[in-house]
Amino acid sequence: MARKSRRTDAPATAPAARAKVCRMGVYARTSKSYGDDGSSIGNQKRIVADHIGRLPDAVVAGYYVDDGATGTNQDREAFQRMVGDLRAGRIDGVAAKDASRLGRDYVECQTFIRETLPALGARLILVADGVDSKDGASPDGFGMDVKSLLNSLYSRDLSRKIHATFEAARRRGPIVLGNVPYGYLRDPADAHHLVPDPETAPHVREMFRMKLAGAPNAEIARRLEEAGAPTAGRAKYDRAGKQATSKDSRRWHARNVNRMLANPVYAGRVAMGKWTQKLYLGIPHERNSPEEWLVVEGAHEPLVDPGDFDRLQREHEERVARRRDALAATERIRELHPDRLAGKVRCGVCGSAMHICRWVEDGVFWGAEYMCGRNDAGEGGGRHRVAVPLVETVCMDVIRSQVEQRVALDELVASRAADGTLARRLAEAAASLAEAEAEIGEIEEKAVQLKAEHSRGEVSSADYRRIERLLWSRLEAARSRRSEAEARRGLLASLSEGGAGAVLGEAGRLLGSFSKELADAAIESVTLEGDGSLSVRLRFTDAYRKAETIREALS
Repeated sequence: MARKSRRTDAPATAPAARAKVCRMGVYARTSKSYGDDGSSIGNQKRIVADHIGRLPDAVVAGYYVDDGATGTNQDREAFQRMVGDLRAGRIDGVAAKDASRLGRDYVECQTFIRETLPALGARLILVADGVDSKDGASPDGFGMDVKSLLNSLYSRDLSRKIHATFEAARRRGPIVLGNVPYGYLRDPADAHHLVPDPETAPHVREMFRMKLAGAPNAEIARRLEEAGAPTAGRAKYDRAGKQATSKDSRRWHARNVNRMLANPVYAGRVAMGKWTQKLYLGIPHERNSPEEWLVVEGAHEPLVDPGDFDRLQREHEERVARRRDALAATERIRELHPDRLAGKVRCGVCGSAMHICRWVEDGVFWGAEYMCGRNDAGEGGGRHRVAVPLVETVCMDVIRSQVEQRVALDELVASRAADGTLARRLAEAAASLAEAEAEIGEIEEKAVQLKAEHSRGEVSSADYRRIERLLWSRLEAARSRRSEAEARRGLLASLSEGGAGAVLGEAGRLLGSFSKELADAAIESVTLEGDGSLSVRLRFTDAYRKAETIREALS
């Protein structure tokens, strides 16, 4: 059978014969790493828009552009936004210059074309590939498979070449610099050389001086904060003339200090090849071990003596090794005394998370406490702390009390259901709701009649406004009664489906002892208040608050 033309011979005056206009999202992408064969964003948009402009049943609804984004995965801002608009029904299809614009990974591209788009009922147009899913030019054919596979192989081959080029450039020189580290500026006379930043370099020198004197990282961060030293994030944003938005960019943290103290750039060394991206091996982005780094000694002026820097690194490695050995020695104790409230306990004074601290001496467990993360949080210094057994006991008491109250409520509901009270109250609530609905309808009818009389001149404007205010007042009161009746009827209807037996059985199974399973199911958070009391926030509705509503509904 000959292929049918897209054109129609139906007259323009027959709207029923008109095809539905398909709203197409035009997707364009370039990768700065690969160049993408000179397919600029402008050219892609023009080619696709011209093609759609010649179609009688499609229009351009919007453009989605990822400029400088790799096609080896689908984690692209505009691409994900386009998929979201497809799911939300804001566009009906996707149009691109060719399949390589959608992606160069064979599996992901084919999954998107063959599964995602058909599942959403979306139309696909690939101009250079001659694909229009509406016209039967199916993207499932052998030709599309071969093109997608070649795109994937092309991407991997380019990745291999680029990786080899960068590796050779690092070894041949000059030094390849990425982000300029805190404390340095790029040399105006040589883009491959660093010079100390007169504003931030003194803070780096002070940081190392304090560490060499034995100060902990938290203390160093606090001193830098007090001295008004700009953070690394803030300095980076200031150089770019932008406002710092990241939380880490606004204040110093011990983890930031720890990261900077381990950076060899401050000893005058440049370490290249810390990270690798080998798409041809299926490695998207991972950190290399220090043995694989290419380190250039004496690359620029150091901010700390290289010998002192190496000593700090040895001391850090020794501390890490001692901690690793200590964790291995206390593994059995940690298994016997786990943190059943991990991530749920917070300090109400400083707002920081509280972590469990197990006291062990000569292999003997003496006890455990939750301690907040700031050494200077308490009055006169020191951490806020609370015994783990006390926290677990309070949580268990709260849960038991809630379950007991729920059981009592279920027993009350069962007794009221047995004597017919629940059924009568439910009927009364339904009657109240019907009465409120009827009153609302009557008032609305009167309002319509009043407006008609006013328009005919049968009611004066003064009387119209007075009566209208009265009607609106009555309407608001009736709507309030309707809401109350709806809530009461809904509550009573839900109570008629409940029972005490299941709750009693569940209580007996779960409440034998405090467990992580019980904590995860029942506890949202625990806060140690400034006066030493504990506030427990539950993951379910407070049974005591619910009890007042239920008793009122049954009364």
